[in-house]
Amino acid sequence: MNLELSQGVMKRWLFFILVPIFALVLVFASVSETFAATTTFNNTLSAGSYAGSSPCTTSYPNIVHEVNMKNTTGDVYVYLQYLDGGSWKFTTGYGYHLTYWNTPYKITTKTKSPSTKYRVLIKAVNTSNVIVSCYGTN
Repeated sequence: MNLELSQGVMKRWLFFILVPIFALVLVFASVSETFAATTTFNNTLSAGSYAGSSPCTTSYPNIVHEVNMKNTTGDVYVYLQYLDGGSWKFTTGYGYHLTYWNTPYKITTKTKSPSTKYRVLIKAVNTSNVIVSCYGTN
């Protein structure tokens, strides 16, 4: 009898301990804002050259491209583009002029759909080692 009583008490305590823990896990899992960033470009561009990062998609409502220049005094213009009917179109009519290095610059835009592909077009003013990564966010 004591064994049954202690097992019943133990089951109740486990229930009262585990249910709140699982509830917290579910709450924080649904609040998660981003998924792991994917590197879509990591290369050195010579002065005057252009390059596009690999396409990136997300099911989140916003997509973020992080542009960083590593270990150079790089100077680049970057433009966010999306794929529409087989051709790349600009999300805005202007680019971002980046002249600093080792400090990521974030370009964020609302996604048109989960299947829309986005990329960053990079124009190097001088030799620049550029890294681009992308991820989705709420």
